[in-house]
Amino acid sequence: MEFRSCCNKEDREKAIKLINRTFRGSRNLKETMDKEFPLLLGENNLSNMFIAIDNGKVVGSISMYKSNILIEGINLPVASIGSVCTDENYRKRGIASKLLILSEIKCLEENIPVQIISGILPIYKEYGADKVGSIYHGELENLKSNIKYKIIDFKEELLCEAIKLYNKESLRHYRTKDEFKDLLKGSLVPWGNNEFEFVFIEKDGILKGYLYLQIIRKEGKIIIREFVGDREDIVNSLGNIMEKFKLNKIEFNISYRDSILDILKLKNINLDKRTQHQSIKTIDFKNLISNLTPYFMQYMKKEQIDKFTIEEEEKGYAVKYKNDVLVLEDNEQLNHLIFGDNTEIINKCDGELKTLLKNIFPIPIPCIEGINYQ
Repeated sequence: MEFRSCCNKEDREKAIKLINRTFRGSRNLKETMDKEFPLLLGENNLSNMFIAIDNGKVVGSISMYKSNILIEGINLPVASIGSVCTDENYRKRGIASKLLILSEIKCLEENIPVQIISGILPIYKEYGADKVGSIYHGELENLKSNIKYKIIDFKEELLCEAIKLYNKESLRHYRTKDEFKDLLKGSLVPWGNNEFEFVFIEKDGILKGYLYLQIIRKEGKIIIREFVGDREDIVNSLGNIMEKFKLNKIEFNISYRDSILDILKLKNINLDKRTQHQSIKTIDFKNLISNLTPYFMQYMKKEQIDKFTIEEEEKGYAVKYKNDVLVLEDNEQLNHLIFGDNTEIINKCDGELKTLLKNIFPIPIPCIEGINYQ
């Protein structure tokens, strides 16, 4: 069996058939994965499609898409991993694990410190990726429409307006115009019982925001998968969304630092803290800390930065500030400190170190189910 760190056009077609069969055909659904994920599975990404071949047959595949997350002005390179699959006759041979390792090697070569894998599976845990990323989940029912708002369907000529709204967000993926266009096109492909819509919120003739929606009529609900714009206007127009699609239930996930949380809490809307449906692996610890240092500097004085370190040790990591030390046993604890629900970990230390850690961690990351979902 041969394991390849890139793909040619012919083998890509074979990989697409395997991916479609695994994720759609096996569930008696229309095989549309390549249309849903045109960047991840497109011909321009052949160098980031990792495959296993046996006698000319593609029997395993994973794909990686490189991007950047902008966190309050700070750039963090990441690799999104998706479409991890193995032919049903070749499973339990460690094929996907070997392909994940090839992706890790490529990330190290290209100075990408973090991988974000869609989904939560034992194989990802074994690979060293952890279920982390704090969000809040909420549900709303039977809201009344507000005459101040109109819900406008997306049109091609409004793409730049969507981009302008998106680029005002302090937490987002960096998207070129071509990426935005292709991601949006893929994200609107229906599959199974799922329809998808992209709509604008208009108030007084001005576009105040947009919503990317998943509509599951069989379950009678709308899921907001990405929202952008004025938070007050978004919340106040949700009744109009219900009216437009003739459904009375909306669900949503929110990054833990989003200002919309305060608006929802003032309206006494119950929010449930959860972890994103993703697995994160720190590929290069030193590179990650180097990329995050400008972010730390926004919350720490220079003299604090000079005395604050996170050091890799023979076993685990040591987080230090002056004479205070927090020992992390392994990569899992490191991932939870940086990206996850870290209250239990931070409570192990005292004094100034505890205060510093509470100020800078966890690092917010965009909700995975937006149009960058891979």
